[in-house]
Amino acid sequence: MDADYRGCLAELRGRDLLPPSYLAVYAGGSLVRGWGNARSDLDIYVVSGSRWQSREAQLAPVGLHPDTVPVEGRHVDGVRWDIEYWLAGQVDELFDKVSASRLEGTQPAGQHLTDAEVGFLDKLRHSVPIDGERWWRTWRTVLAERPVPAIMALRALHHHDIHTEDALGQLAAGDVHSAVLSVKIAWRHAVEALLASHGEFGESPKWLARRFRAARPAQLAFEDYWAVETMRSYDPADPGRWVDEVLGLCQRIATGIEL
Repeated sequence: MDADYRGCLAELRGRDLLPPSYLAVYAGGSLVRGWGNARSDLDIYVVSGSRWQSREAQLAPVGLHPDTVPVEGRHVDGVRWDIEYWLAGQVDELFDKVSASRLEGTQPAGQHLTDAEVGFLDKLRHSVPIDGERWWRTWRTVLAERPVPAIMALRALHHHDIHTEDALGQLAAGDVHSAVLSVKIAWRHAVEALLASHGEFGESPKWLARRFRAARPAQLAFEDYWAVETMRSYDPADPGRWVDEVLGLCQRIATGIEL
């Protein structure tokens, strides 16, 4: 375990932020991965068998039972800690959502995953145990065995198709500026699908460039990705040309993804 996180358990206990019993406590996210900065939050996950009770906790929506996850926010030595309290049963349900059988259903794989659920899966991959290492290792192994990259890629492709159709319809109707906005969303989902197919997924677009460099997909150079991301070739006098250009790139990426 990373020595920087050894004191977290005592800090949580001293602030009455631990349930009487729990299965695991671990830290994850950008700081653990080495992507953080002086303003980054530390994400801490507490998994237990009983619901965390607090009047101060924010409730993150999930498509599980119960349908929210309590989140406590505290500042410790100048760093904000976001502490999520997951029930063991919620974790079981979440992993059922990313089982191999979900690739065979009629509904698009991963369609009903919330941001909090995607964040849980992503940050479990990039995490260090604070306590309950056996639970942590067990579920990291389960995560590695599930077809999560394929499910995340299909999830992104589903959204890509929706926004591509929006852009095409808007462009045909002469609503060019709306088409620009729609194709930007379609582009992000095309890139998300590409990165997910290489094992890089996440709930926050702010790390897209970092995840792109980590994945290094052969299908698209970073310079070409960044040129579209920053709208380098966009001409205000002819926005439709840029929409067509990006739609073509989106299609090339989407059809080239191997799952």
